[in-house]
Amino acid sequence: MKNIDKDKNTEQVQNNEQVQKSEDVSKNLENEEKKKDKKIAINKKLKIFLYILGFISLIVGGVITAIKSIPHEEDKDVSLYSYNITTDSHYKVYLLNNSIFDKEYLDEDLLYPDILTDYVHIDFKSEAILTKQLMLSGEYSVSGVIEGYQANGEEKKKIYEKNYPIDSKKIQAVQTDHMTIDKSVKIKLSEYRLYAEQIEYMLGGTTAKNFYILFKGKFNLDSEEKEFSYKISVPISGEKFYEIKKDETDVNKGDITEKTTEKVSPEIKSYIAYPAVSLLGLILLIFLKFFTRDIVGQELWVAKISNIMRRYGSRMICVEEIPNLSEKTALKVKDIVDLLSLSEEIREPVLYSIDESGFPAEGKFYILSKEYIYIFSLNITIQ
Repeated sequence: MKNIDKDKNTEQVQNNEQVQKSEDVSKNLENEEKKKDKKIAINKKLKIFLYILGFISLIVGGVITAIKSIPHEEDKDVSLYSYNITTDSHYKVYLLNNSIFDKEYLDEDLLYPDILTDYVHIDFKSEAILTKQLMLSGEYSVSGVIEGYQANGEEKKKIYEKNYPIDSKKIQAVQTDHMTIDKSVKIKLSEYRLYAEQIEYMLGGTTAKNFYILFKGKFNLDSEEKEFSYKISVPISGEKFYEIKKDETDVNKGDITEKTTEKVSPEIKSYIAYPAVSLLGLILLIFLKFFTRDIVGQELWVAKISNIMRRYGSRMICVEEIPNLSEKTALKVKDIVDLLSLSEEIREPVLYSIDESGFPAEGKFYILSKEYIYIFSLNITIQ
């Protein structure tokens, strides 16, 4: 009796274990279905295209990033030293003895009487300052220039130009970072007015005139030459009162450079777009792998039938009920496009009726001709 009870208990335990296993399997299947439902369903062709796009983005972005990040040789201008050359002038108009002015000269930026002018005293100065000592030399010239021209409205046509040298000099090279070229000159306006009258006498007529004192030259910075030029204009046409116009201070500054070749690592901002493309490709692949699934079964059928209706629905007729098909020979058509082409050829409409879900019943489309019934059927089991 005890053995019988023991066998019954053993059998009961085995049954309980079997039930528990069945419940576990059911729960696992249910969990798998839930996980599957959370994934985004994607058409298989689209998924393949996205996989290809992801791989291409990952590989191309990675390869270009690797190429762009390689250090490369680059020619650079390296500054050896800087220079600053300024050229300017100051002048005074010295007067003849008179009872009007207390001083023997008049300062700049005034109106000067021609009849009381003895001469114009001009101090020219050009200064070169360097950031490095080197062999520095220079030269300059000062000359008076008379230009004769004819004015036609705003247009001026030059007739002649005559240059009268006043002074010139070369400065020997010395090892220094600072050099000044200065020169003082006295300009007698009557002397240059006489030169102009002689020229006009030879030309046989008077012209409008410009007269200026030109101070020009250059500094030799080792093998580099830096020129300067500056002028002061003084009227000599016999005006009773005149003004003197001089150039603004001329400033010439810059760097003396030499070319060198260096290995340079590109800045990441110059190629940041390529690793970004590669990263997007990787994200796309991960997304497709773990967060999407293929559309299959009923979902695929719905997607296919919806696509047919979206593209070709306007070329079909929906009827309440398809007539009895048993009286005519049924011919199956493999593709909806072929069915539509046939419809145009035999001039008969494509018909369908809808079911409770709003889709064509059984996924079937028909053409009813006199002798045949042409049918295209989208199989619900399509994979």
